[in-house]
Formats: sequence, structure tokens, C-alpha cells
Amino acid sequence: MTDLLNYLREAYKRTTAADAYIIGFAIGEDVYTVYLSEIPDWMFRIDDSTKYENTKRLRIKLDKWGRAKLKNMGAAKIGTKSEVLSSRSNKGDAFEEYILKMYGKTWAKSEASVPYYKDGDLTIGNTKYQIKYEKDATFAEEVTIREAVKARG
Repeated sequence: MTDLLNYLREAYKRTTAADAYIIGFAIGEDVYTVYLSEIPDWMFRIDDSTKYENTKRLRIKLDKWGRAKLKNMGAAKIGTKSEVLSSRSNKGDAFEEYILKMYGKTWAKSEASVPYYKDGDLTIGNTKYQIKYEKDATFAEEVTIREAVKARG
């Protein structure tokens, strides 16, 4: 499992179109966001894919310790759960929509499903950001990462 995690993590990092990341998380009722130039290795985990049989997916590993660490890395409170996450039933979609609105952009589900290796979720200046919220966020499916590796040669 560790070898697969290492492979998927490194392959994801090599193939992502993102230049940086906007990570959201909650501590109590408060929602924080932190901008990262790279996802630290401790923030990756794998679990079984619910989309494809017999494969894995690369996800955020964010426990209480990880939230505290991100807060100490310069995270800023952007609101409460009711303010930030109320627009949609999917918290990741709601967080992404909230962040896009902060930058004067409109969120659309069809745009949110662009593969990670083709584009970011938000471009500010010349920087492409992937936007992820909390412990259940998926970076990519194993199948998609392997496709990206093949496409990039």
C-alpha cells in the first residue's frame, strides 16, 4: 500500500496542471483557508475508489493534527460553516463556489469536473490553483493519474 501511495502521490505531483493549492478546512464552526505552493507529503492518503472497481483514489489526509498544522502555516479564517458551506450539499463544491465568488468568478459544476492534469479550478494572474476542502477531498482517481502519466509520456 505504501508503494502505491508513493507512486500515486509522485505521479500526481508530476502531472498536475496546478501551480498551487487553496485548501479549506474547519476547526469547530470556523472555516479556514490556506494557500500552498505544494501539498506536503503528510497530506496524502489512498483509499478504495467508489467510481472504479479494484482501484484506489488519492485523497487528502487531514486530521485534527493536520488542521492545526495548516492553521500554523498561515491559514486565515474566511467565515463559518453556515456562511461558507451552505450553498450546496457537497461541501467541496460549496467551498469551491465560495472561493470563486471571492475572486469574482462564477462556479459551474461542468467546469469543476475538468481533469486535474488539464487545468486548475481557479486562475489568479498566471497561477493555476486546485481548490480542495477537508479530509474527504479527492485529488484524483488512480485510473486518472495513470492516464495522465501515459499522456505526458
